[in-house]
Amino acid sequence: AIKLQKDNPDQETWRAQAILQATLTAAEVPLDVVRKAVTVMELALEVITFGNINAITDGSSGAALARAALTSAGWNVQVNCLSLKDDPACESLLAELHRLESRAAELEAQIHHQIRVRGHLEL
Repeated sequence: AIKLQKDNPDQETWRAQAILQATLTAAEVPLDVVRKAVTVMELALEVITFGNINAITDGSSGAALARAALTSAGWNVQVNCLSLKDDPACESLLAELHRLESRAAELEAQIHHQIRVRGHLEL
């Protein structure tokens, strides 16, 4: 989109819209990764809480990897929204990101608790 021509006002307007859409898409894709990572963490908590005790480290490893994916994808959302600070669509994406990050922190606390209590493992 950045390479589009900008020789006249119409082209400049079209180029600006294309850059906006490309940037929003670049932020939406990693936000979807964040959503999926939270789902993985929820499933991992179920494995850790209710699954076979021998699978507790498998569940906790999956949760840790999902948390890492969430963190890096969240950074991608934020960096893509930096250039669109006042755009309502980006503000909405960032608000959802913050909700998902809060949910991940809650899940992480529950996972750590289950690992200590049920698995008798120290972190």
